[in-house]
Amino acid sequence: MKHGLWFLTCFVVTLLVMAIGVRSSYAVTVTESKDASTTVKFLLQVQAQAEQNATYNGKGWAGDFFVRRARIILFGNVTPYVNYFVETDEPDYGKRGNNNPSFFIQDAYITLHLYKDEVKLDTGMLLLPFSHNGREAASTLLPVDYDISSVFGRYPAEGSQNVVGRVFGAELSGFLIKGHLNYIALVSNGENAQASKITTSTAVLNPNDTKRFTGRLQYNVFDTDDVLGFFYAGTYLGAKRILSVGASYDEQPDSISDDPSNVNFTKVGNYSAYDVDVFLDYPIAWPSIASGVLTVQAAYLNYNYDKLNYNDGAAWYAEIGYLLPWVVGWGRLEPVIKIDSFTSSQTPANGTYLDFARYHFGVNYWLKEHEANIKAEYLVDSENGKINGTNAQGLDAATVQFQILL
Repeated sequence: MKHGLWFLTCFVVTLLVMAIGVRSSYAVTVTESKDASTTVKFLLQVQAQAEQNATYNGKGWAGDFFVRRARIILFGNVTPYVNYFVETDEPDYGKRGNNNPSFFIQDAYITLHLYKDEVKLDTGMLLLPFSHNGREAASTLLPVDYDISSVFGRYPAEGSQNVVGRVFGAELSGFLIKGHLNYIALVSNGENAQASKITTSTAVLNPNDTKRFTGRLQYNVFDTDDVLGFFYAGTYLGAKRILSVGASYDEQPDSISDDPSNVNFTKVGNYSAYDVDVFLDYPIAWPSIASGVLTVQAAYLNYNYDKLNYNDGAAWYAEIGYLLPWVVGWGRLEPVIKIDSFTSSQTPANGTYLDFARYHFGVNYWLKEHEANIKAEYLVDSENGKINGTNAQGLDAATVQFQILL
């Protein structure tokens, strides 16, 4: 533990020295004509992480430097009615000594504004609209990362794991009632029988090539909750007053099996899931942020895997942060607490049963809002489940992340 804390302390000092030079950041916008333009941005998140029981003998803390995300972001207009968004990624580059490049397209879609912002069609590679947290832009998160253990970890995989949380399809969405009501209806490939032809001698996945459907409704009490008309934000840092209540539904018949990896299976079943969530991001003395900003998010998620594997169960997560009202040095501090949990509904034949609650205690240092910030977090991992019949072991971790968004 001493080595892990020394490692993180050195990294924090290094980042603070680097942060002295952070004064401004600019996106590059190229105007091609009156209605056509392209904006180029870059997101970089670098992390230092110390993990429990990660040394060679499995008993000591091990430290690691790596690139969490390195994204090139392009978006713009072709006409007033046609927009586009493309984003690349190089995730976890250098983590645990893995220096093999994994550069790929993360998001890519074209937007047709059929009727202003009330009705629009997005087609391409899309971030699944299942839960508020799952639809948030990675550059705007409140804690260090998504609630991966309870949210993304339960989504059925669509092809390569590199597209976690993304699907290929078409989405009809819009903002009604002056931006208060956001609706989303997405049809996507899901488990694609044409491409995978995943089968065993006794079962076939999605033999009729039935598509996946995901729908979401969200009501915004005050301001519109959106980033670039598509993503949500994990916090607006006082720029908006947000109170939203949302619900999502996701389903695809014959898309899951009694093997979570869909390799060695004998039974096929129907997948469905639902989510209900609430999000509050409110300056205490609106419109001023002089009294601080309170951010609260919580959700309950239920996954139905036809009781075929350990992903069948219920999850919940909650996070809270308070942006302190005074400036400390170059920026503002924000304590953050997050809890995410999942419990399997039953123990399958292979003896794997998930039952965990993970407690994240952190602090954010906002140098220049989402454009430059440092986040530190300590994870307490409480595991009560079993992995292949053996008691699961909780592994604590400490993380420091430095982000720039140019």
